[in-house]
Amino acid sequence: MTFDGLPLHPLVVHAVVVLLPLGALGVLALVSVRRWRERYAGLLGLVLVLATASAFVAKLSGESLAEQVGSPAKHEVWGERLPWAALALLLLGGGWLVLERRRRSAIGPDGAHDVADRPASSSLVSMLPAVLAAVAAITVLWMTFMTGHSGATASWAGRTAATSGAAPSPSITSREGQYTMAQVAEHATAASCWSAINGDVYDLTTWIPQHPGGANAVRSICGTDGSAGFNSRHAATKEAQEKLPEFKIGTLLR
Repeated sequence: MTFDGLPLHPLVVHAVVVLLPLGALGVLALVSVRRWRERYAGLLGLVLVLATASAFVAKLSGESLAEQVGSPAKHEVWGERLPWAALALLLLGGGWLVLERRRRSAIGPDGAHDVADRPASSSLVSMLPAVLAAVAAITVLWMTFMTGHSGATASWAGRTAATSGAAPSPSITSREGQYTMAQVAEHATAASCWSAINGDVYDLTTWIPQHPGGANAVRSICGTDGSAGFNSRHAATKEAQEKLPEFKIGTLLR
């Protein structure tokens, strides 16, 4: 799934990470502050609907992207769960807002049938939807953080390590910009794809979904010395020779 030539998933994720926490915080705010409920209930309902829809679109687009670049492991697990948590928040939060509206209508402008006139047991029961909505909101906030954190780790962990010159493993020493094949081999997935080509080391992670010859051609050399494969296909290809240096992160220690 793409939009204007770019994978749709990273674009939709921005909507999720804004709207879903906003909706969850809105539920907590309205549960806590009674006077805001009538004024902001409609707006909150709209935010919850948009957030839930965005979460499901992100899930579907993420599955499509994973078919091209490989599964991002933990992020995929959290990404599968988050839309259902968003749906639960929509149902519980929306249901509570509907019940609140009915309660206000029953009270009437003159305050008849106010909560204060109800038995204690009835008041406790009436609080249950608000409590469930608040619990769902807190859960969604936590799951949104975990989903985003796992996605950022899958996308950037290898690249930031390379940029800072940090070794992927404390048991392996290297100088800045110089890596051993053992270090390259630790980046053998589509989420973090390094390859040694003709004595240099390249981080090809972002190139996988863009490769004109298909993602599998790049994924096949992740974590390996890809010199033979690259030279056999691109030794005489000017475009490939000019593109490759963009991904260089260092040289290979022999």
